[in-house]
Amino acid sequence: MPQSGEVNAPLFSSTPEYNKAKSTAWKVMVVDDDESVHATSNMVFRHFTFIGKGLKMIRGYSAKEACQLLEQNPDTATLLLDIVLESDDAGLKVIKYVREHMNNHCTQIILRTGQAGQFSEEEVRNHEVNAYSTKSELTADRLNALLITSLRAFRDIRTYHS
Repeated sequence: MPQSGEVNAPLFSSTPEYNKAKSTAWKVMVVDDDESVHATSNMVFRHFTFIGKGLKMIRGYSAKEACQLLEQNPDTATLLLDIVLESDDAGLKVIKYVREHMNNHCTQIILRTGQAGQFSEEEVRNHEVNAYSTKSELTADRLNALLITSLRAFRDIRTYHS
């Protein structure tokens, strides 16, 4: 099992197409207490690139760890976040921490849950998330589409607010 917070090297070298970015890879954080979710995410995104940049995958397994990793990596482009971690609403607490405590409105948050129906979309909309889906709905194609959309939004926010 990988160490928590492990950051993998970019899967593909980048090109200078997006010169406003300082890194050679998009940081994507997966926070889930289920190792199979991390393994699946790595498999799905193994060859992923967007505007010539690969991904750096950052792994977290709890809400507390997510907050620490986000403090260490405030330039995380996308956060794939489980709602239920060490408590039923731990993921929602992470969102509040990111948006209110860190005042981070750039990181795109894709909220995922394995317990369909536990939280209604209306409840989740009250939190500042960019997408919400059940894990069973997230096929490889849907995950890729969500990631492209979130990276595009992150890029645009960073471009127009810098």
